[in-house]
Amino acid sequence: MGKLDGKVAIITGAGGGIGQAAARLFAAEGAKLMLVDLNEEALVTLAKSLGGNTAGYAVADVSSVSDVQAYLKDTIEQFGRVDITLLNAGIEGRVASIFDQTEEDFDRVMAINTRGVWLGLKYTMPIMAKNAGGSIVITSSTAGIRAVPGLSPYIASKHAVIGLM
Repeated sequence: MGKLDGKVAIITGAGGGIGQAAARLFAAEGAKLMLVDLNEEALVTLAKSLGGNTAGYAVADVSSVSDVQAYLKDTIEQFGRVDITLLNAGIEGRVASIFDQTEEDFDRVMAINTRGVWLGLKYTMPIMAKNAGGSIVITSSTAGIRAVPGLSPYIASKHAVIGLM
């Protein structure tokens, strides 16, 4: 028996390295998974590699209310519940001095990294509350507690994510 037998987990950013590693670990521990990312090819490959009916996937922009609601709805329809959510989707953004960053650079990083986490919390918590609880894990970065030159939008977003935690 695995530590996550009978549990259903959502992993955002599942197409990237941390998300893929988490998916493999969660699956090895017995969880059913809803894999979420913008990269459908990566999701399909990962879901197939996990085998059987272990994983479904949803192509979604985590900064979009309708996409977040859709991946939650898909999870409930496919697996009947949500026990664990790993809010992992994130981007580094453009590396440049704050003087050279654009408002669009800042807005894009904040949308994915911060709004995506906030929306994940906002719409997942009521579902978990109906099921007597669950676990939400949020990935941040050491940039959330210290500065790194050239990454001001990323640093701001990861400070915000720590605040949301």
